[in-house]
Amino acid sequence: MTTSPCRQCGTDLTADIQYCPQCGTRNSSSNVSPSDPTDSSTVPGVRQQNPYGPSNPYGDSIIPPPLPLPSPRCRLTASVTITLALLLLLLGGGGLVYFFGVYQPNKMHADATATVVGQITSTGQTNSTATAQSHRNATATAHTQANATATVQAQANATATAQAQANARASAIAQGLCPTPSAVAQAIGDNPNYVSPVTGEICGFTLQKAQRTVHCPTGGYGETSFEYTSVPGNQTLIIRKCDGTETTSFQIYGATVRFVNWEPDGDACTIYTKDNTKGLSAVLAPGTTCRG
Repeated sequence: MTTSPCRQCGTDLTADIQYCPQCGTRNSSSNVSPSDPTDSSTVPGVRQQNPYGPSNPYGDSIIPPPLPLPSPRCRLTASVTITLALLLLLLGGGGLVYFFGVYQPNKMHADATATVVGQITSTGQTNSTATAQSHRNATATAHTQANATATVQAQANATATAQAQANARASAIAQGLCPTPSAVAQAIGDNPNYVSPVTGEICGFTLQKAQRTVHCPTGGYGETSFEYTSVPGNQTLIIRKCDGTETTSFQIYGATVRFVNWEPDGDACTIYTKDNTKGLSAVLAPGTTCRG
């Protein structure tokens, strides 16, 4: 019978032996099925006599069961494990060094820079707002002062003008050039209490509104003009010229009389033109004519 050596211990094995009786390694040249119950050599733990070796003085031994085949998994040696552990430590330590040495300081610096920039921006905006508000306040104050100055100046100018006109009127009256209100009332046949000077004119007089009859002035005052309404509620202005020689009577309800010798712009035709230019309803009285 042919034999073949055990691949583990080198013991010669015949083809009818499934496992090596020395080391328990399976015989790769065995022609016995692993499930054959008649082969005692194939059943681990069955007592059998080694036909190739000396007899055991202590009796037959039990064939030990075959050792489990080594796992195909790769086993790491201690040096590899240590190396991997060192690598992990190095990687972890490098990460910590990077975090605390690079990332964290840079982040803190960036955060601090952002905070400072925000504070600077906020401060700049606050200063800009304060500057703009200050400028607006200064502008408003300047406008107020300018308006106040203009108002004071206008009042001063009006006062000066009124004073100048009063002085001119007083001078004209003192020189006998312009009649006093009482003299006007006497010249036209009116109540002295109804006659008062026209503001802004040297020799113009207002006749209070009341229904009555007056006449062209006498007394040698020269040309005069009347601007009047004839009845209450009538808005049409009647412009009458008195040449200083007539004593024509007419009915009025309020009027303005001007003595042209001292109020050159008070002649009838000039007043008629001005009233129509202003959009007022004005007509010439009978006997009053204007050229053009």
